[in-house]
Amino acid sequence: MNIIVSSWPGAGSSTLAMILAKELKLRLFLGTETFRLIGRKLNYENTGKERIEADQYLEKYWGPLYDKYVEYIALNNNGLIIESDIGGFKIK
Repeated sequence: MNIIVSSWPGAGSSTLAMILAKELKLRLFLGTETFRLIGRKLNYENTGKERIEADQYLEKYWGPLYDKYVEYIALNNNGLIIESDIGGFKIK
């Protein structure tokens, strides 16, 4: 069994996923951290308007590949808490 936590950026999905992973003793996959890391590498700030702009920019290029990766992780592993923006809604 896997649990996927999805939400809008900044809504607390990473925090919830960390708490669930600790309490349920499951492995944690923090997906949206990838977007934050790439955004920082592209010199976007990690808060406010720049964070939103970075997410919108990255979603066009990184989003489709990332959604397929989240689907692969979820379907080929067990015992995970997966934190992702909308990846959980795209699993077939």
